[in-house]
Amino acid sequence: MSVLFLLLSLPLLLSPALSFPFGNTSYFIDCGGSTNTTDPFNTTWISDRYFTGGATSVVSEPLHFLYPQEKNLRFFPLSSGKKNCYILPLPNGRYYFRTFTVYDNYDGKSNSPSFDVSVEGTLVFSWRSPWPETLDRDGAYSDLFAFVKDGEADVCFYSIATDPPVIGSLEIRQIDPLSYDSSTIGDKFILVNYGRLSCGSNQWGPGFSNDTDDFGRTWQSDSEFRTPNTKKIINSISTRETITGTVQPPNYFPMKLYQTAVTGNGILEYDVSVDAKMDYLLWFHFAEIDSSVKQKAGRVFDVLVNEKKVERVDIFAEVGSFAAYSWSYTVHNLSSIVLTVKFVPVVGAPIVSGIEFYALVPNDLSTMPEQVVAMRALKESLRVPDRMGWNGDPCAPTSWDAWEGVTCHPNKDETALVISHIDLGSQGLKGSISEQVTLLSDLASLNLSSNSLGGTLPSGLGQQSLVQLDLSNNQFVGPIPESLASATHLQLVVCLLPSCMPCPLAYYHAYQEGDMPAPTHTHTLQSLEAGGDRTHDEIIVKILCYQVNIEAPQDRSVIVLSPPVHKPPSSPQNKPDLAGTPFRELHCKNSFSVFFSATLLSDRLLNGNLLEGRVPEELYSIGVHGGAIDLSGNKGLCGVPSLPQCSLFWENGRLSTGGKIAIGLSCLVFVSLLVLGYIICIRRRRNDYDFAPPHDLMSMAAKRNRYQRQKSLMLLEMESQHAKGLPSPYGPH
Repeated sequence: MSVLFLLLSLPLLLSPALSFPFGNTSYFIDCGGSTNTTDPFNTTWISDRYFTGGATSVVSEPLHFLYPQEKNLRFFPLSSGKKNCYILPLPNGRYYFRTFTVYDNYDGKSNSPSFDVSVEGTLVFSWRSPWPETLDRDGAYSDLFAFVKDGEADVCFYSIATDPPVIGSLEIRQIDPLSYDSSTIGDKFILVNYGRLSCGSNQWGPGFSNDTDDFGRTWQSDSEFRTPNTKKIINSISTRETITGTVQPPNYFPMKLYQTAVTGNGILEYDVSVDAKMDYLLWFHFAEIDSSVKQKAGRVFDVLVNEKKVERVDIFAEVGSFAAYSWSYTVHNLSSIVLTVKFVPVVGAPIVSGIEFYALVPNDLSTMPEQVVAMRALKESLRVPDRMGWNGDPCAPTSWDAWEGVTCHPNKDETALVISHIDLGSQGLKGSISEQVTLLSDLASLNLSSNSLGGTLPSGLGQQSLVQLDLSNNQFVGPIPESLASATHLQLVVCLLPSCMPCPLAYYHAYQEGDMPAPTHTHTLQSLEAGGDRTHDEIIVKILCYQVNIEAPQDRSVIVLSPPVHKPPSSPQNKPDLAGTPFRELHCKNSFSVFFSATLLSDRLLNGNLLEGRVPEELYSIGVHGGAIDLSGNKGLCGVPSLPQCSLFWENGRLSTGGKIAIGLSCLVFVSLLVLGYIICIRRRRNDYDFAPPHDLMSMAAKRNRYQRQKSLMLLEMESQHAKGLPSPYGPH
């Protein structure tokens, strides 16, 4: 299981760096430590206690180790999977990686493990049992320089057989991206340290002494690399004088490196064990710290690498005295596992301050970034167990197995790896299928059968590359996506006679796009009719011609070209036995016929789920065309032969188009009735005294008008009498 140390590392990420512009980003991880610790050099080491993969332990002899981060370790038993990783968020750039690996019989089995280590998907370290006794007991530091291009650093461990990998500590520091000749070498190599020698001194550097090195490099004594003859004549010298030209970009070599040196009256020779299959970058460091050399040509010597003279050196002539002088050389095509460097005197005795040996390890292919995103999403949604080791890059390094159940291959231009098959049948999975599965654009086969997966099927499942899909015996619900019905795309490969002459009758494969070799011809058909299917316009037909005597493939469609006919020939010459294979005739405007097997990919196994709704007719037709389609055990499916008819108003787990129309019409009728009721009832209540048959309305109105006129005359007469002082006839007498 992988982990992100983002929150834990914030104090380190924000630490100040005054003179070195790349010092703000670094990690110091105590693998297996229970708490954060500080070493004697005031470096804080972060515990990886929140790391959920593997297990922790302590070395059998803690007092034998000097520093806290060396006393603990993390190991990865097989139950954690064969591949386990630290995944650390980092800004893109170049980094110095250093690991401490120790066994010290922590498990009491006296059996040091065999395992590999990769950085950024490239194999960099291999440990094989049994380890040398000193490494077994004392452990070893290993380091390298690598570029991070995707915003995170992956450091992964891969178990060999059943051995559990181990790790004691992990350091990562950002460095200048232009360092170590990257402007000429490029960013496509990892520089693995095979020896970083400080001549005339003991081991020093961050983590081992109070001496500084902005890159965090550790410099080891050159004494163990000297040949026997060199040991007899060599002398060490040193100075406290300031050395100019040190701690300069892009390499920031420390001053201490040039304040010590070795010299001798004779040839100084060093041997370094290497892997002959790789090229090596060598860096040479010199400084004239002998005050007796005061002019050009006062000290001159040749540098030989594997007996080849690569440089004549006159330090004083190049930079003067007490100044740093360094340069690099790349070794190619080694024929030996020992790399030999000699310093041969010309004038006076040779003098050397340091030598570095780096293997140039080419970056391995990595998985396409979007497919990594998809696979990580699937890991979470499918709840893939730890034992399957789904960590780090799904496909890289190529020398390791891909994730369990996953098959990978290079893409067309061989610049990246892609996922072609996923086989996780009967793995006890209990999650669902992430929508991100649609990012797997090269997936040809997906088998998730006989698990306990649920949820709905992703709407985009059924990418063009998909040949086989087995989701049987799960608990998926909901409708079958329309995309599954359209996932039967193959690139037709045909030969337009006589363009493929002299082959009068040939057999051509219908390749998946991406598998097909470069065509020899390309034509455009204006009309292509396949049986009773719809017409396809502007179909690009790529041409590929094979010899007549090849056998018809069993797993791909076969296209048989013949002279113009209107029916498949009953027994075309040289035609292999295709008994039982369905054929269709393609009628083209350029008057020739192409007969091909109608089996266009397809296995769709969806039986034993809880799917519902209408089955797309195109999906069911896969079985008619020679593929395999199994929808049994889904009681809610309908709409094709052998399944119930779909409800008029329900389709694919939701209202059908007809149902929506019916509801819309019902709503329209209901609204119409409401409007009519308003007109008849509510509006006419204002004249409810007019209720009568239509022929009585006029007479009622006339009577009402006569009554109103009589009443008006009576009121007028009363007002007149009142004005004259006469008593009203209606008043009391």
